[in-house]
Amino acid sequence: MKKRKVKLTKEEVAFALKEGEYWDTHSVADIWEQTKPVEMEFDEVDSCIVIPVTSRLAKQLDKLVSKKKQSVEEWLSHAVEKELAAASH
Repeated sequence: MKKRKVKLTKEEVAFALKEGEYWDTHSVADIWEQTKPVEMEFDEVDSCIVIPVTSRLAKQLDKLVSKKKQSVEEWLSHAVEKELAAASH
């Protein structure tokens, strides 16, 4: 799976929140005649779990995975798989 980091600016986050608020109170049915069909493709994405960590731990993880030339996601996935395999014996 291709890994990419997405960093949003404060302005992009503010715009997304404002856009979300709009759609909380409006329906696409109200503007249907202004829409047009589009084609889209999506890659299947594994489920995600967000786990808060201290900044110290995050820095240590970043240092470890950069030495191993892996992403944090890849390293954690392998570590969890290893632990689960050991626990199932």
